[in-house]
Formats: sequence, structure tokens, C-alpha cells
Amino acid sequence: MPEEIVRVNPRMGANSFIQGGHLSFQHLDWVSPYLRLEQPGCLALITDDEIKALISIEPENPPVAWIRLFVCLRDGQHAHYFSELLQKSLPYLKSEGVTQLYTLSPADWTEALFAANGFSINTQIITLMREIDIESAQISTPAGFSIRPMTARDLDAVRTLDEQAFPPAWQMNRLSLQHAYQDSSYSTVVVTAGRVVGYQISTSTFSLAHLARLAVAPEAQHRRLGRALVQDVFMDCLEKGISTLSVNTQSDNAISLKFYQGLGFHQEGKLIPVYCRHI
Repeated sequence: MPEEIVRVNPRMGANSFIQGGHLSFQHLDWVSPYLRLEQPGCLALITDDEIKALISIEPENPPVAWIRLFVCLRDGQHAHYFSELLQKSLPYLKSEGVTQLYTLSPADWTEALFAANGFSINTQIITLMREIDIESAQISTPAGFSIRPMTARDLDAVRTLDEQAFPPAWQMNRLSLQHAYQDSSYSTVVVTAGRVVGYQISTSTFSLAHLARLAVAPEAQHRRLGRALVQDVFMDCLEKGISTLSVNTQSDNAISLKFYQGLGFHQEGKLIPVYCRHI
């Protein structure tokens, strides 16, 4: 039988396929790949009812979408599979108002794949790290503001704040934000007069913590609220016996880099290219 490209359905065995040790790329995603399989943006290339490759591109924040998942057989045809699945995805993305498609490229083989399909480098992800000491954890929250634990009831306000603080390519939709909150080891908000004006979400494993998300509402910026949130994370790390905190940002985000470097963070590891294609 000729190749077919179809929407993934539960009868295909897609769960087993992505666990099968095949060639794969997964975005740094809060949402489980198994949940991505249930979304309409997940397509499979099949022959004789057998999956050869699948892709997940869900238009979560139009006009921007990200490639979340690509898995294929290790048979030397990954370039063909990717091109076919991508082309089949484009009409759906356009119908949902997507004009820019982004993807991370953590490996050489993905860089070649994206470059051959009309993507170009947009920026790079940089990892910054800092060793934590008691002096760095001295919290200085400005008068009139307080930091408290985030609750599920804050998520709508945090989602609105996220939209205000980040451009579309770097915003989290409600589903991703909910999973980030559920998977966090420490998440807090800054409030004033009962209103959420800043938040952070962190994760941790053993002796390392990661500041996964930090934002302050535009009208509340330049009041050292971001600094206070990070200092609060430092204190939480010390209380848990965690010695190092990492954070990611974009290499061309001068404001973000200056902020974290001012808090003692330094670059660690290689840069991860971010590719974009206009559709």
C-alpha cells in the first residue's frame, strides 16, 4: 500500500511507537507526549497500517505554534518522513491562524532537517547557573507587595500576566501552565491589593533546581519584584538542601540576560538553536 498521512487515533498504537527506541525529537514540554497524541495536531505517516513516523504541532498560541514531537523509524528516511508530515500539517495550522512555526534543535540531525524545510535560526536558548549561598537568599520585597504560594485559583490571573509579559512565541497557554504548576516543586506569586502582578515556577531534582518561569506584569516592573521572587527561590533551595539554580533565556534577550547576570548567574553549557519558519 502507498503511504498515508492520517490523524493519530487510539487504535494505532502510537503510545507504543513513541516508546519503541526510534529516532525522536521532543520539545522541552510541560505536556506529556501521550497527551499530545490525543490532540488534533498530531499526524502519523503509515504504510500497511503500520506507523513509520509521527509529528505533533498544536496551534496553542496563534499566530505561533511549536513542533512538539517528531518520531520515526531508524531506516534512513527521516528527512522524507518529516517533510511529508510537515507539509500535511500546514493547511491545519493556517486554518487556525498560525503564521510562524518554531522548533528547538538540540542535535545536528535536527538542524539539517529544519534547514532543509525552510526554517532559519531565530535565536538561541542559553542556560545560566548560580551556586546558592545564604547571602543571595536575603529577600527584599518592596513595601505594598507580598509573596505567597501559588494556588490553582491563581492560574487564570497568571495566564493573563504571562500574555502581557512575553511575546507569543514564548507564552504558555492554559494547558501548559496548568501542567507546569502541577509539576513544579515551588511556585509563588507576588500580590498587591489582592492582585497577582508577578509569578515564578520552579522545579528541582536532588541538588539542582531550575527556575522554569518568571514574569512580572509590565505596570509592576522596575520595582525589584523579579529579584525578590528569585531571592525567594534561593531561600527555598537552601531549605531543601539544594545548592545550584539554573534558568534558561534567549541569547538575544539583553534585558533578561542583564537581570540574571546581576543576580550572579553565569552561562553554562552549549547554546540550543531555535528555528522559525513563516507559513
